[in-house]
Amino acid sequence: MKMSVHSIKTTTIKNSETIEPSYYFVIFDDYLQPKKQQNFNKHEKELLRFNGKHTKEMTLNRSIGEKWRLMFKKFTQQRAVKVKPLNNLNETNVPKPKCSFQIYCEIASLHGFIYLVSTSRWQRLFWYFILCLMLYLSITTLWNSLSLNADNPTILYVGSKTGIMWGRSFPTITLCNMNRISKKKLNDLLIKDFSAESANRIRPFIPYLLYGSLPVNATSASYRYLHTILSSKNYTHKEFLQTISPDCESQLLRCKIHGQIQPCNALFRRVETQNGFCCAFNFDDVINGNQTAEELNIHNNRFGYKWGLTVLLDPQVEDYYASRNKFAGYQIYSRSASDFISINQPNEIVFPRREIYVHITPLITEVATAVKWHDLHLRRCYLPKERKLLAFDDYSQQNCFAECRSRRMVKICGCVPPLWPRAHNWTVCTLMQASCVMSQIDSVMRTIHPSGKDYKLNQKAERYICKCYPKCESLIYKTDYGNTILDRNYSISDLEFYRDIELKNHLVVHAFYAEMCNDYMRLDVRYHLLNYFGLVGGITSLYMGFSFISGFEIVFFLIILPLGNLLTRISKRRLARKRQTELKKSQLLMRK
Repeated sequence: MKMSVHSIKTTTIKNSETIEPSYYFVIFDDYLQPKKQQNFNKHEKELLRFNGKHTKEMTLNRSIGEKWRLMFKKFTQQRAVKVKPLNNLNETNVPKPKCSFQIYCEIASLHGFIYLVSTSRWQRLFWYFILCLMLYLSITTLWNSLSLNADNPTILYVGSKTGIMWGRSFPTITLCNMNRISKKKLNDLLIKDFSAESANRIRPFIPYLLYGSLPVNATSASYRYLHTILSSKNYTHKEFLQTISPDCESQLLRCKIHGQIQPCNALFRRVETQNGFCCAFNFDDVINGNQTAEELNIHNNRFGYKWGLTVLLDPQVEDYYASRNKFAGYQIYSRSASDFISINQPNEIVFPRREIYVHITPLITEVATAVKWHDLHLRRCYLPKERKLLAFDDYSQQNCFAECRSRRMVKICGCVPPLWPRAHNWTVCTLMQASCVMSQIDSVMRTIHPSGKDYKLNQKAERYICKCYPKCESLIYKTDYGNTILDRNYSISDLEFYRDIELKNHLVVHAFYAEMCNDYMRLDVRYHLLNYFGLVGGITSLYMGFSFISGFEIVFFLIILPLGNLLTRISKRRLARKRQTELKKSQLLMRK
């Protein structure tokens, strides 16, 4: 590129040794033209002659006026800009034209590029190293940030801690007696259906019925013998166990809800769990097509133990026959109505002569619309109705884990233990398959959390845990427990509730909302469009001072300017060919 330089030569004042500084005006459009040898045309020579010599000092006003005179001449509409004085510049000593990269370095808004053209060789090498290092650091930091978002695109944060719980369904409170078999009910059944000699023979084998929930040590012959005895009386494993398990009517002595005493049989029902048969309040789950009445779904609009659920329990210590532990008491589960109670689900143990307070705080998780566009293995949660279960109508992570264990047991032993959840086409295990179940139960439990692998740190591990992701939108109940000694000697409160009951080994459970407000969690994507702008702009500007203007400059010098130069060359070639054609035609006409 040969830039067109229109100069005002150095002025020498006669009879004086003082040399006035020269001022040069450069045609800016020609300054950006492609590098090629150009000859001064007629208009440029006229412009040189027009500029002439300035014997007077060039002030700001004169400089502006000279620029405007150059721009408003009829022979040019190009822009003239003033540049610094150059020494010994004449028509034969024109400065070497600058390439596009040099021009870009001079006007670039990115930090450090100006030093690549205006310094010595060793300084340029130093700044080349610095700029390459900054470019590498910015790309590495940006790549790590984007990779983190690609692996974990969602984030869970507290949306509000002052949400109102009004109208929220009260959680399901399940009370499981540590005693799995009632001594009184077992004796009554043996007396009714068996002779005294047969009852004495089968009595030691009764705890083997709880092989799925208690650590029993029995042989295959013992299971076969017990199966033969039950079959002779037309009992199935589940029916026999249900008959001899403690009932809710004798354990629940008095109940109170919303400050009003209510019949316990209207608030509680007997349910199946992997721990045996328990008593559940506000149980509204759907298992194998059986659904409870709608009126049992209790809503609570008040907080404090006075307005929650209060239950007076009799653990029936004298009736204990088969217990996992060497003490009496209850296991208390506070959960959502759709969660199935498994063996290893968190619970609280309460002992006789104690009064326990269950502080409940709802935790509501809402999901943003942007989360739905991510794949399942990235967001790691299920949208409503996205995952269906065979044994449950409502999906929850606990139900998925329980069904996963049952499905694993079906593949190994061909059946499901009696108190485990199952699909309609899955066979219920009899005592003949008890040995298989007992030999595989530990490995089945480990399928949820494989030994030797931390599924929380391994991003791909969650894919083989039966794909039991939590729900994106959920209602979870956080529970805190506190207990004290049950002593009514000096109390005058709740006289009606404790009327005609002599407290011995009894215990009282208070379940209630701890406070009026609850937490609202929000599941959202980590980066929205504006976050990406901030991330990219913040990192690149920190290292190199990058901005939108810098991006437009790069686009201009890489795309627009070369394209414009290409179009200009094409236009000039066409114009030259056209002139050549017209010249040939004129010559032919002159010859004729």
